Amino acid sequence: MKFRIFFHHFLIFAGCLSFIGCASTASLQFKTTLAPAAAKNVSVKIDSFVDERSEPERGVIGGVYNGYNMRMGDVKEPVDLVATMMEAVRSEVKNAGYRISDNAQDLVVRGFVKLVACDSGNGKTSQLTLRLVVEDKGQEILNKIYHEQSSNRFTLTLNCGPVLTESLQKIASQFVQDLNEYIKT
Repeated sequence: MKFRIFFHHFLIFAGCLSFIGCASTASLQFKTTLAPAAAKNVSVKIDSFVDERSEPERGVIGGVYNGYNMRMGDVKEPVDLVATMMEAVRSEVKNAGYRISDNAQDLVVRGFVKLVACDSGNGKTSQLTLRLVVEDKGQEILNKIYHEQSSNRFTLTLNCGPVLTESLQKIASQFVQDLNEYIKT
């Protein structure tokens, strides 16, 4: 009898634990994807990146799900995700051979964060949308929305960082390729 009561209470306790939410943070460890290029005679100013997401979307970028695909908690973004994205673009541009400058008369790059989403359920998916604008002497020469979606079904961690980093790396690499196309013309 006592065993049945104990077992019953244990099942209730275990069931309650399965519904308690937990939080996770997504850490980004960005590494440039392009091989270092020869120096170009072009200076680029990485001016500013603005978070255009609505207030409820800031801070929480996704959810943690259990094996039954029930949301258990939130995935919180790192301290300053926008600054991390700005630094990723800066690193990729510098690695492509461009000089980084503080002079507004050079090529000026501005970024606008549109969407950051990461769910650590069975699929471990992330979505990242970033609009990048390049100006040359006050003339807008590139205005493009970059969107990447990545997933990794084989990650055993709750951390969304690896799939979010993969999306950011693809966007930064594609942006540099687009910038290179403009410089050629």
